[in-house]
Amino acid sequence: MTRKIIRVFSLLVLLITLSVAFFIYQHQQKSQKITSPSPLLFGTNIGLFNSQDSFLTQDSVKKLMKTMHVTTVRIPIRQISDGTPPVWPQALQDAKDLNLLPLLILPVSSDYTKSVTEDGQIITTVNSIMGKKRVFYEFGNEEDLSNGTNQYKYTDRWNQLVPALKHLAPAAWFGGPVTFQQNAPYVAYFYHHTDPKPDFISWHTYFCTPQSSAQACIANVAHFADDMATTKNAIQANGDSIPPIFITEWNYDATQGAIDDPRNTPQFQQKFVKTVLQEFAKDNIYAAYQYVLNSNPAFNLINTDNTTLTPAGQQFQLMYKQLITAKQDATPLP
Repeated sequence: MTRKIIRVFSLLVLLITLSVAFFIYQHQQKSQKITSPSPLLFGTNIGLFNSQDSFLTQDSVKKLMKTMHVTTVRIPIRQISDGTPPVWPQALQDAKDLNLLPLLILPVSSDYTKSVTEDGQIITTVNSIMGKKRVFYEFGNEEDLSNGTNQYKYTDRWNQLVPALKHLAPAAWFGGPVTFQQNAPYVAYFYHHTDPKPDFISWHTYFCTPQSSAQACIANVAHFADDMATTKNAIQANGDSIPPIFITEWNYDATQGAIDDPRNTPQFQQKFVKTVLQEFAKDNIYAAYQYVLNSNPAFNLINTDNTTLTPAGQQFQLMYKQLITAKQDATPLP
């Protein structure tokens, strides 16, 4: 009888010990879990201001994009000023051929019939090129700035138009509100009151003004974490969960820089790109699009000779190796 009691007691102690050990293991695994940087941090905008954009015409540009490990490109739907046919379908085909994940900017109009027709034609063209491959769409571009559209009007337009557009591309991701800068009340209202919900939220981030020093531009990058926290808190205050976050334009000066800007030295370009991409990785940004690949000499990743990388492009390339290639557990492309 005594031996039986001892065996039962020993078994009970063993079970308790195993349970405690398992609990400690789970806690350690949870506390040590690290979210890997997304390869989609390495996106860029292409300008397409004319039919001679070097992305379209120069194979050397495409080769340099591969060396930089560009993973995704943001494509504007522009009407070319000289009256030539739109070139964005060619850009989309080129992006597909390069195995780049495209993000297209859908025009937004207060005219429901016009928007449904125009955007529907765009999506139909995209479907004919991309087939079943993943595509991102942004609903408008800085409507809060260029058209003075507040969050109420923008959300109403989304709710009117996007259901019909998603029906045409059920596998695509649709997102917004694409504000000029971080705007927590705008984003939170939009996300809470949309039907259907966006697949991602997006805004643009420029870290300084023409009056800011180079040091201030770099220092301002650290404030991005505060902006992220403010936006996330505003979303969660409505009882909503945080969707994937896209920064679909980023650079140092929203005025799009100046060629003779004294701040814009090779040393500044490299430090700025490094600091921004490190910050985005730390803050778990899902996708980010540098502005711009090749259509503004002050911002370009590729020099105007179309054969060499700018200092910014060189650092972009290096950061991919540091943040993605060096981490075998990096988040896979969707």
